[in-house]
Amino acid sequence: MRVTLTPVVLLLAAGPVLAAPIDPLPDVTKMTNAELLEAGRTAKQTKDLNRAAFLFSTCLDRSPNDLDCIMGMAGTVALRGNAFDRQSDRELARTLYERFLVLAPLDDPRVPRVRASLEMPPAPAIPGSAPVVMPPKVALKKKETRSIAVSTIVRLTNDDPAVVDATLVDRSTLKLTGLKPGVANLQLYDPDGSWHAMRVTVK
Repeated sequence: MRVTLTPVVLLLAAGPVLAAPIDPLPDVTKMTNAELLEAGRTAKQTKDLNRAAFLFSTCLDRSPNDLDCIMGMAGTVALRGNAFDRQSDRELARTLYERFLVLAPLDDPRVPRVRASLEMPPAPAIPGSAPVVMPPKVALKKKETRSIAVSTIVRLTNDDPAVVDATLVDRSTLKLTGLKPGVANLQLYDPDGSWHAMRVTVK
């Protein structure tokens, strides 16, 4: 069983939105799982929760049953859910914690803490806030076009538009078209300023 992760143009009247300076995302293709975990924990400690989620989700994509990856991602999206009052992150954290309990040996010292956290009453549901799973990476063939469901995205950045054409068709649909072989990194911004990373490989 794989864990797929994890996570409205409001300012039209105010004119164009300027992108804030963003540190480049690491090339995760050259990182081991241990390096992803270490970098994810560092990002989490410094409150860079979007970067941490990107690193932990990459780890999970490679190793869906890795307990450290599951716990890293669960803790990160739980913090992000509280920071941005995002119900989808809270739900994803709970799902990951439940998966941890299914996979973890009974003598894992983290089990009691996770069980205790799951006994807490869940946050009240927000109508219409079912989580949308956005893949951390997408592979396309040259000239292939694909539409991907996304959460309410108001802006995106693309570090290599020559590789892939990325367009927001509407608030919940991203259209990707492979232009030439290579890799492009997208950052998809929610109205609250948080963002999701997506790495697109064109073959």
